[in-house]
Amino acid sequence: MRKLTKIIGILALILLFFPLFFNIIENQNVAPVKLNFLPMKEYPLIGEYIPEFLFWVSLGFMILLLIGLLVIIFFPNVSKELHFEKSDGALIVQAKALENFVLTTVQQEPYISEPNVKVKIKKKKIKIKVQGKMRNMFHATTKQEQLAAEIKDKITTLIGPNEKVFTEVTFKNFKTNKTQTQEQPRVI
Repeated sequence: MRKLTKIIGILALILLFFPLFFNIIENQNVAPVKLNFLPMKEYPLIGEYIPEFLFWVSLGFMILLLIGLLVIIFFPNVSKELHFEKSDGALIVQAKALENFVLTTVQQEPYISEPNVKVKIKKKKIKIKVQGKMRNMFHATTKQEQLAAEIKDKITTLIGPNEKVFTEVTFKNFKTNKTQTQEQPRVI
């Protein structure tokens, strides 16, 4: 987990503690175990401010709950395959097949060693992420752009030029393959 995710989670749990504690105090006589908490208004320093605080915290959590619900409902699903229906048949392209297809194309390039390809498919959108080690080469970025265009062209040819599929190719975390020279001490 990232630090920001941890901090947001901890703050949310701390803020969620107050409405739950208030609920326990207000409904303590329902439980078979006799709990003897003071009524909320009798707590020193917080008794007069806690109802307003609980209202705003509860309202904030309700808004976050509704936003989370909308994100869950409308967030596009990541699929493992692409479906194309025609009158004379159907074409199903799996993500693993696309990964292997792109990997063979990338392996043919002499300036990329140890390539790794990941493909994500969402509706009519393909995202391809290529990772690996880049050998020292002049105009490496133009070579990457040419390779990305070649991959897009090959995928368009594979699926069919009439199908409307958006393809995005990105190169991530390329490490240059540097030759390490050992420094030898000078002899005098």
